[in-house]
Amino acid sequence: MPVPDGRSDIWDIPSASGGAATCLTKDMNHIKKHSLVIVLMIIILILDQITKSLAQTNLTPNKIVWLLKGIIGLNYRTNYGLNFGLGSNWRFIYPIKISGLTILLFIPFAYYIKLFPYLTNLLKAFFAFFMASHLGDLLELFLTGGYRRDWLQLFQPITTNLTDIYLFVSFALLLVGLIKHPNIGWEKTKKHLSRLSMKDAFSPFRNDKKT
Repeated sequence: MPVPDGRSDIWDIPSASGGAATCLTKDMNHIKKHSLVIVLMIIILILDQITKSLAQTNLTPNKIVWLLKGIIGLNYRTNYGLNFGLGSNWRFIYPIKISGLTILLFIPFAYYIKLFPYLTNLLKAFFAFFMASHLGDLLELFLTGGYRRDWLQLFQPITTNLTDIYLFVSFALLLVGLIKHPNIGWEKTKKHLSRLSMKDAFSPFRNDKKT
């Protein structure tokens, strides 16, 4: 049926689909904006799970195969405790680990969203490695029913896996990222990191507009 301006109702359809297309474009742009962190986290998590599965399938439990005698080797162990093989039989801390890992995911994610406009690629990579480390551990607890699959022997007493390595990588990326950030540099990094507070360490981002 014709409408007063001479158009038929069918002409309203492109308008509606155009609105949907606009929303889809905005969503895609939003995803693209965070693509570095998303892709990096996916790769990190997949690599972590692959190495754990290979270790579980191919290594004899609790038998060290040294790649470099006394320094680095392969050794598959189940760990109900903390990182780096600490308290490997502490089954009672399962709910504590779940709560702790959830908090350790939420806090950096909140900082990532809030500070995103100020982040360089190095600092985005820091968030990717840091969050993936804890997300990998959380995923592991749900997949296994409460234990970590450790397989990397570092020196004699330490058995770990990639999620712990990711944690060290993230701290290195954080330090380098802050030092090389155009609005921070070494002096501000040294000043704020000396307070041992993530809030203080990132405060230069929030104060840029005031200085």
